[in-house]
Amino acid sequence: MRAPCRRHGVMPARSPTHDKGPHPTAHSGTRTGTVCPACLIDTGRKHDESCCLAACLVTGLKRLDCPLLDEPGHDCGRDTWTGQIVGERECRELGWYSRPVPNPTGGGFLYEPCAPDDPHATVDLNRLYQQGLWNPERCRWEPLSEPDGPSTT
Repeated sequence: MRAPCRRHGVMPARSPTHDKGPHPTAHSGTRTGTVCPACLIDTGRKHDESCCLAACLVTGLKRLDCPLLDEPGHDCGRDTWTGQIVGERECRELGWYSRPVPNPTGGGFLYEPCAPDDPHATVDLNRLYQQGLWNPERCRWEPLSEPDGPSTT
Protein backbone atom coordinates (compact mmCIF):
# COMPACT_ATOMS: atom_id res chain seq x y z
CA MET A 1 0.00 0.00 0.00
CA ARG A 2 1.33 3.45 -0.90
CA ALA A 3 2.14 5.78 1.95
CA PRO A 4 3.14 9.43 1.95
CA CYS A 5 6.76 10.37 2.45
CA ARG A 6 7.21 10.65 6.20
CA ARG A 7 9.56 13.64 6.00
CA HIS A 8 7.83 15.63 3.24
CA GLY A 9 4.21 14.47 3.56
CA VAL A 10 3.65 14.04 -0.20
CA MET A 11 2.40 11.03 -2.10
CA PRO A 12 4.85 9.56 -4.59
CA ALA A 13 4.22 9.87 -8.30
CA ARG A 14 2.87 6.86 -10.20
CA SER A 15 5.37 4.61 -11.85
CA PRO A 16 6.59 5.64 -15.32
CA THR A 17 5.66 2.14 -16.47
CA HIS A 18 2.02 3.15 -15.97
CA ASP A 19 2.10 6.74 -17.22
CA LYS A 20 2.87 7.86 -20.75
CA GLY A 21 3.74 11.48 -19.87
CA PRO A 22 6.64 12.94 -17.92
CA HIS A 23 7.32 11.24 -14.61
CA PRO A 24 6.72 13.91 -12.00
CA THR A 25 8.40 13.31 -8.71
CA ALA A 26 8.31 14.90 -5.31
CA HIS A 27 12.08 15.11 -5.47
CA SER A 28 13.32 16.19 -8.89
CA GLY A 29 16.75 17.33 -9.86
CA THR A 30 20.06 16.22 -8.55
CA ARG A 31 20.44 15.51 -4.85
CA THR A 32 23.80 14.31 -3.72
CA GLY A 33 25.43 14.35 -0.34
CA THR A 34 26.49 12.39 2.66
CA VAL A 35 23.00 12.36 4.21
CA CYS A 36 19.82 11.25 2.46
CA PRO A 37 17.66 14.40 2.25
CA ALA A 38 14.49 12.38 2.90
CA CYS A 39 15.26 9.94 5.74
CA LEU A 40 18.44 11.61 7.00
CA ILE A 41 20.59 8.46 7.14
CA ASP A 42 24.31 8.63 6.43
CA THR A 43 25.98 7.31 3.27
CA GLY A 44 26.45 3.55 3.44
CA ARG A 45 23.36 2.93 5.60
CA LYS A 46 20.03 1.40 4.59
CA HIS A 47 17.15 3.81 3.89
CA ASP A 48 14.25 3.92 6.36
CA GLU A 49 11.25 1.82 5.31
CA SER A 50 9.17 4.94 4.55
CA CYS A 51 11.92 6.88 2.72
CA CYS A 52 10.55 8.43 -0.49
CA LEU A 53 13.99 8.25 -2.16
CA ALA A 54 14.64 4.56 -1.47
CA ALA A 55 14.62 2.28 -4.51
CA CYS A 56 13.01 -1.09 -5.05
CA LEU A 57 15.89 -3.49 -5.63
CA VAL A 58 13.71 -5.54 -8.00
CA THR A 59 12.44 -2.77 -10.33
CA GLY A 60 14.91 0.08 -9.75
CA LEU A 61 12.05 2.53 -9.30
CA LYS A 62 11.46 4.51 -6.14
CA ARG A 63 10.18 2.01 -3.61
CA LEU A 64 6.98 3.98 -2.94
CA ASP A 65 6.33 4.01 -6.74
CA CYS A 66 7.03 0.29 -7.21
CA PRO A 67 4.32 -1.21 -9.45
CA LEU A 68 4.74 -4.52 -7.60
CA LEU A 69 4.34 -2.99 -4.14
CA ASP A 70 0.86 -4.43 -3.57
CA GLU A 71 1.67 -7.85 -5.07
CA PRO A 72 1.56 -10.69 -2.54
CA GLY A 73 5.04 -11.86 -1.61
CA HIS A 74 6.86 -8.96 -3.29
CA ASP A 75 9.81 -7.62 -1.31
CA CYS A 76 11.41 -4.41 -2.55
CA GLY A 77 14.40 -4.98 -0.28
CA ARG A 78 16.23 -2.10 1.39
CA ASP A 79 18.75 -0.22 -0.66
CA THR A 80 21.71 1.67 0.72
CA TRP A 81 22.09 5.45 0.43
CA THR A 82 25.13 6.13 -1.78
CA GLY A 83 24.88 9.91 -1.80
CA GLN A 84 22.80 9.85 -5.01
CA ILE A 85 19.28 8.89 -6.03
CA VAL A 86 19.25 5.56 -7.89
CA GLY A 87 19.70 6.31 -11.60
CA GLU A 88 21.53 9.64 -11.28
CA ARG A 89 24.95 8.04 -11.76
CA GLU A 90 23.75 6.22 -14.89
CA CYS A 91 22.25 9.41 -16.36
CA ARG A 92 25.57 11.21 -15.85
CA GLU A 93 27.51 8.33 -17.41
CA LEU A 94 25.19 8.34 -20.44
CA GLY A 95 25.09 12.13 -20.69
CA TRP A 96 21.30 12.18 -20.26
CA TYR A 97 20.13 15.56 -18.95
CA SER A 98 16.95 17.64 -19.27
CA ARG A 99 15.80 21.12 -18.34
CA PRO A 100 12.40 22.58 -17.43
CA VAL A 101 10.55 24.63 -20.04
CA PRO A 102 7.14 26.32 -19.68
CA ASN A 103 4.21 24.13 -20.63
CA PRO A 104 2.70 25.71 -23.80
CA THR A 105 -0.76 24.28 -23.02
CA GLY A 106 -1.05 25.55 -19.48
CA GLY A 107 0.69 26.05 -16.19
CA GLY A 108 3.66 24.14 -14.94
CA PHE A 109 6.67 22.83 -16.78
CA LEU A 110 7.68 20.11 -19.21
CA TYR A 111 11.22 18.79 -19.56
CA GLU A 112 13.28 18.76 -22.73
CA PRO A 113 16.67 17.17 -23.38
CA CYS A 114 19.67 19.44 -22.93
CA ALA A 115 23.44 19.37 -22.65
CA PRO A 116 25.05 18.68 -19.27
CA ASP A 117 26.49 22.21 -19.13
CA ASP A 118 23.08 23.90 -19.50
CA PRO A 119 22.59 26.07 -16.40
CA HIS A 120 19.20 24.43 -15.73
CA ALA A 121 20.25 20.84 -16.49
CA THR A 122 19.17 18.02 -14.21
CA VAL A 123 19.68 14.30 -14.73
CA ASP A 124 17.03 12.94 -17.11
CA LEU A 125 15.44 10.13 -15.09
CA ASN A 126 12.43 10.14 -17.45
CA ARG A 127 14.70 9.15 -20.34
CA LEU A 128 16.42 6.56 -18.18
CA TYR A 129 13.07 4.96 -17.29
CA GLN A 130 12.01 4.93 -20.97
CA GLN A 131 15.33 3.89 -22.57
CA GLY A 132 16.87 1.90 -19.75
CA LEU A 133 16.48 -1.48 -18.16
CA TRP A 134 17.05 -2.15 -14.46
CA ASN A 135 19.60 -4.89 -13.82
CA PRO A 136 18.73 -6.27 -10.35
CA GLU A 137 21.94 -8.34 -10.17
CA ARG A 138 24.11 -5.25 -10.67
CA CYS A 139 21.67 -2.87 -8.92
CA ARG A 140 21.95 -0.33 -11.70
CA TRP A 141 20.19 0.92 -14.83
CA GLU A 142 21.57 -0.05 -18.24
CA PRO A 143 20.62 1.36 -21.66
CA LEU A 144 18.29 -0.86 -23.71
CA SER A 145 20.61 -0.31 -26.66
CA GLU A 146 23.84 1.53 -27.30
CA PRO A 147 23.25 5.08 -26.07
CA ASP A 148 22.82 7.66 -28.81
CA GLY A 149 25.05 10.08 -26.95
CA PRO A 150 24.44 13.00 -24.67
CA SER A 151 21.26 15.01 -24.71
CA THR A 152 21.39 18.07 -26.92
CA THR A 153 18.94 20.77 -27.86
